[in-house]
Amino acid sequence: MVKQHLEQYLSTSLKANNDLWYMKLQVMPLAYHPTPADFIVLSQRHNYLIECKECKNDMFAFDRLTQEHDLTTFYKKFVCNKSYVMLMFWKGRLNTSSTFLIPILAYLRYKKSAKKKSINLNECNKYFMVYKVIIENNMFNLNILL
Repeated sequence: MVKQHLEQYLSTSLKANNDLWYMKLQVMPLAYHPTPADFIVLSQRHNYLIECKECKNDMFAFDRLTQEHDLTTFYKKFVCNKSYVMLMFWKGRLNTSSTFLIPILAYLRYKKSAKKKSINLNECNKYFMVYKVIIENNMFNLNILL
């Protein structure tokens, strides 16, 4: 398993879904402009940017998401565009970890209203439960993207 469990599980889950096309965007150290997200995903109806953030503890610092502007710009560009932050609180295995696929605007609303610099797992479970990703057959159920 790679260092970033979330990216590997998302890649495997996307690959298993024949109704989605995806590409893992690679960070180019010498590039002038960083990538806007970790994945671009296309379906019949929508285009998606997904930025993955994995936490080894129960806390996610908001300043780790440096792609807020890119995700928001992409979302606002066309009606068919959607942007997500995929946040995983890693607990050693996929089925014991908590993963959320949060729309960028919902994330930004929470960040602005929270008046603090991070969110913990309990708060995610409280405020973002509707965005919690279901695990099936050791993969993410990505039907929300269809």
